[in-house]
Amino acid sequence: MNKSRNLVLFCVLMILGVWAVCEMRIHAGAAPIGGIGTDVIVGDIPDIRKWGSSGGESSFSVATTSCNIGDQPLTWIANSPLHPAISQNLYRVKDGRIEQLGQSWLKHGFFALQGSLCSTCTPNPNGSALGVGCSDPYGASLNGQQSPFGDGTGGLGPRSEVNAATGVFTWPPRRLSGAEQGLFGGRIRVANSDLEPALNSGARYFVASHYAHPEDSQAGNNSNSTSYREAFVSGTGNSVDVNVGSAQTVRMQPAINAWQAVHSDVELFAVDIPNDGRVVVGVRTTSNGKGYHTEVAIENQTSHQSVRGLEIDHCSGSTMNPGFNDVDYHAENYSGADWTPTMNGSTIEWDTETFAQNQNANAIRWGTLYSFWYDSDAQPSSLTLHFFRSGTISEHTIELDVEVVLGDLNGDGVVNLLDVDPFVNAVGNGIYSCEGDVNEDGVINLLDVEPFIAILSGG
Repeated sequence: MNKSRNLVLFCVLMILGVWAVCEMRIHAGAAPIGGIGTDVIVGDIPDIRKWGSSGGESSFSVATTSCNIGDQPLTWIANSPLHPAISQNLYRVKDGRIEQLGQSWLKHGFFALQGSLCSTCTPNPNGSALGVGCSDPYGASLNGQQSPFGDGTGGLGPRSEVNAATGVFTWPPRRLSGAEQGLFGGRIRVANSDLEPALNSGARYFVASHYAHPEDSQAGNNSNSTSYREAFVSGTGNSVDVNVGSAQTVRMQPAINAWQAVHSDVELFAVDIPNDGRVVVGVRTTSNGKGYHTEVAIENQTSHQSVRGLEIDHCSGSTMNPGFNDVDYHAENYSGADWTPTMNGSTIEWDTETFAQNQNANAIRWGTLYSFWYDSDAQPSSLTLHFFRSGTISEHTIELDVEVVLGDLNGDGVVNLLDVDPFVNAVGNGIYSCEGDVNEDGVINLLDVEPFIAILSGG
């Protein structure tokens, strides 16, 4: 009897022990505390301010609330290189494409309040650090404040002075001169025609922000420092306005993820460059009845090396109708020259100048997203990024998962008699295509005839 009682007691204790461990894991998984060390994220983008319109353009700034989800306080000292530098960006998803419409200079933090937006806050006194679990709000007006306060704190500074991979930036920053300020200086500047609902049917808009801080980068937590939120546009002409709606801020994801949220067939690839930062690439390929249309977006989240070239390869066919979109910089010496497309057989490539040719070339620097598009006979098979500055690697290739229908030489998705003529032409003239290489030996010749007939006859 005692043995049975002891066995039951033992089982109960074991169950309670397992339950306690599970409860600990469940609560640990639900807790917002994130990485080891300091880990600053954008916890919310609660507001957008319009400053005004002029010359067919409008000026905006975005409110941001940061959260320290790490396990150490984040240093936040004004008039020093140990505080966050805060970006603001505006994007549009329209007709299957994502484009960056505008960007700001960087708001320099100067005092950390100790809120509890993301978690229970362990406050740090004197505003000289953001405590563990604590949050700090910066309003849209404050983030659009062009000049520093009288004591030199706050205000806007250029992105070019920040290495987002390390979080290190120049202090004090260059400030906007009086002539550079006005309505637009350092704020998000966007053409009204890119916003007006009547001119952008079906478009959806998103704002985003990133917090750069050296301690966050040193802890290895800077890849989650970007968040985005959907915005809503109203009005026409100079009365056009952008506001946040009921959609929640999507934490710890860059704006390119909004493209995938709108179009689920977008493939995203995070490229973590050794000893540098992160670039995220999005690819969307759709059939247009005669071939394929491909959209590519490259968002440089934190890479200091930056991107200067994009090469896309296909197993066969030609490319045509290339397009490109970048974003204008504020009061920087960077070139605004569009990237030049080159089409060579089944390869298409866009490039700007190398770093050796021009240190101020129009590379995809951190916090910016460039868009590319084109048509092709075949789906893209690989995509290669060429980096701007020297580093551990000079390029990175992404292999794409391409579905090939063997024998479908006319590209309509099925193999039938309509494929006979293009197959005979390919064999007779040695024209290579993935679909025509039916025996998959790397060439098109008479050895492909028998397997082609077998597929055509349903064998």
